[in-house]
Amino acid sequence: MSLQARLRHTLGERWIELPPRGVDEPLVVGRIANADLQVPSVTVAQKHCVLFVHDGLWVVQDVPGSTGTYVNGGKIEGPTLLKIGDVISLGPDPSAPAVEVDPTAAAEGRKGQPATAMAARVPPSARNMVPEASAPVAPDYATAVTAPAYPPAYAPPPPQQ
Repeated sequence: MSLQARLRHTLGERWIELPPRGVDEPLVVGRIANADLQVPSVTVAQKHCVLFVHDGLWVVQDVPGSTGTYVNGGKIEGPTLLKIGDVISLGPDPSAPAVEVDPTAAAEGRKGQPATAMAARVPPSARNMVPEASAPVAPDYATAVTAPAYPPAYAPPPPQQ
């Protein structure tokens, strides 16, 4: 159940497909060179936020030391479940880099958990950027589900020189 998204920042946009990972080894979003999703912006922290799957649902969580992670304009204070159409902003500025969660499915009126099949819905100009795949769209999930916090013992490694 990969996460299909579109990364938007000042240098442009690109379609991405992120592999699922658990809370023990989350996907790192940030400016650092070895981030799973590298965002080329000085306003983005080296390690800005993390994405992981908990009980089959995608979750985003801010990393301490960032300028804040926002979902649909609201600052997140802990693990936050994601759904189709959510916009993860990396900072408080309206023009901050953002990750749109399955924007094509949102445009089609779909709701619920992010879909696993983006290739069929990606614009033809971007199809060579993602692998072809197909899978059913997951049903809507209850927002009352809570995800575990990113391990509190987590301390990011020192910046690489």
